[in-house]
Amino acid sequence: MGAADHNTTSPYRRIKSEPITMLNSTAIKDEYRVLLLEDDSIDCRAILRALKKSLSSFECDSVCLLSEAKELAESKTYDIILTDMNLPDSNGIETVTSLLAIVGKTPIVILSGTDDDTIALEAVHAGAQDFISKRYINDVGLINRTLRHAIERHQLKLGLEKTRDRERFLAHYDQCTSLPNRVLFLDRIQQAVIQARRSGSVFALFFVDLDRFKHVNDSIGHAAGDEVLRLVGARMKSLVRDSDTVARFGGDEFVVILQFSNDHSAMQNLAERMIKEINQPIPYGHHQCAVGASIGVACYPSHAQSPEHLLKNADMAMYEAKKKGRNQVQFFNQNMSEQQSRSFSIEQALQNALRDPDQHFKLHFQPRVNLINGEVRAVEALIRWNDSKIGNIPPDQFIPLAEDLGLIEKIDEWVLRTACEKASQWNSENTVVRIGVNISGRSFNRQDFVKQVVEPQLKEYGISGCALEFEITEGVLLAENQHLLEQLRAIKALGITLAIDDFGTGFSSLNYLNRFPIDTLKIDGSFICDEQSKKSEKALLKAIIALGEALSMNVVAECVETRLQAQYLQSLHCDEGQGYYWCKPILDWRPQKNYLVAGANVKQLLGR
Repeated sequence: MGAADHNTTSPYRRIKSEPITMLNSTAIKDEYRVLLLEDDSIDCRAILRALKKSLSSFECDSVCLLSEAKELAESKTYDIILTDMNLPDSNGIETVTSLLAIVGKTPIVILSGTDDDTIALEAVHAGAQDFISKRYINDVGLINRTLRHAIERHQLKLGLEKTRDRERFLAHYDQCTSLPNRVLFLDRIQQAVIQARRSGSVFALFFVDLDRFKHVNDSIGHAAGDEVLRLVGARMKSLVRDSDTVARFGGDEFVVILQFSNDHSAMQNLAERMIKEINQPIPYGHHQCAVGASIGVACYPSHAQSPEHLLKNADMAMYEAKKKGRNQVQFFNQNMSEQQSRSFSIEQALQNALRDPDQHFKLHFQPRVNLINGEVRAVEALIRWNDSKIGNIPPDQFIPLAEDLGLIEKIDEWVLRTACEKASQWNSENTVVRIGVNISGRSFNRQDFVKQVVEPQLKEYGISGCALEFEITEGVLLAENQHLLEQLRAIKALGITLAIDDFGTGFSSLNYLNRFPIDTLKIDGSFICDEQSKKSEKALLKAIIALGEALSMNVVAECVETRLQAQYLQSLHCDEGQGYYWCKPILDWRPQKNYLVAGANVKQLLGR
């Protein structure tokens, strides 16, 4: 169709060329969609002829007015726009800026008249890709290069913008969940504090940690873990307002900023709803992934007045929620800060104490009393620590901390060495009392524990393994693998007996007791009762003692505190008792004559 022919049903003309060979088509696609703005029919025909020679195949919409071009651009996409600067309804730079406002992602090439090259250059500076002087409209090579370079430059520009957008996204958003990442979150909480300080408003911070997430990663795979994180983030986001922020803080941790929130009950309800949503199974392939959540809550300004302290306090509250049994919500309170401060002080003191443990730790001994004749043939070695600055620190405070810090093996080695030294001393005095030494699961599971730790200590102090008994918890036996069996046998081969400590509080199993070479069953103090106790309590204690007796084990009752308890245990044929009723753990305990507690006979001990 010629440029002068008019379509009576449309305000613009469409020209479609047949494919022909280009001068250079390396980066040109099969067909181009071109929008031409030109009100001069002669120039229009000349441009169309040039296009046919320059583009292999194209479809061109030709219009005279900017308003017509806007209508087309809103409904169609074009690969390139050619426009005269001066149109009946637009003139000069306004033509370019108006087009860019609508088709900012389409390259624009200016058709410059003989006298307006300066304006055309201004248009390029405003955002057009290039310009062609109408003086050279018949130069096919020039037209070819100009159009091709305009398209390529524009594609490069869009590619760079996309790369920058991607870089900005990766810098501020989490790739897995598409939620704000730690960097953006820290900026937003800083802004939230500034805004709240200016306006006198409040806001809340949730610190959310997923429970059992590691199990999903380990058992199903990291792809499943990513899907869990993505859906958990989406579920949390669906529960808050657009003005709030849900961010992935790192790993399996999320944080939520709730603007203008000071209703404790509402926050509690929201946190519980989050936990409920997170607990819903997440499908992945043939699996159903199940995770939970522990949430700590801190509020500005009542709990903290800086982003750092607010985050720290919400984190502390989250760990308190975990201690409660997971899937819990915990609001921050000042006691947590004091506890953490004390924990930090103990941690620093513990690291210092282990540099010279002989100067800081002491080993106390508590006898085990034979309930038939009152003899003491065994004692338990119990570590004690009195720090010069903090004071007395109970084992139930520093032992779990040592396990968390990976320091428990050093403590085990010191206790074992000190116990061996004491056993050697007693042997030289012709007294034979077996010393019970608590061994952590971490030490017990070391491949070289027997060869590198136990045997050298026995050799150094010249004692037989018969002088020791290792006390382990039921959790150590859960591994039930070849290494565990070999470890137990190696220990037994040295003459060291084995005891299950705190029996009944872990994962007891008749199979474990029957399979492993256990010598002693130490009943946890929570099961100890007397004749006046409830029927169910007495039945349980009786059953445990009968179990040990049936398996030919030595049964020891821990935490015996009263004469009635001792009498009742004797009536059940329990072998030994240990507790404050006879003796507290003491530093300078020594075997008494005939190994009787304080030289008393059993009738006196039991009140008979």
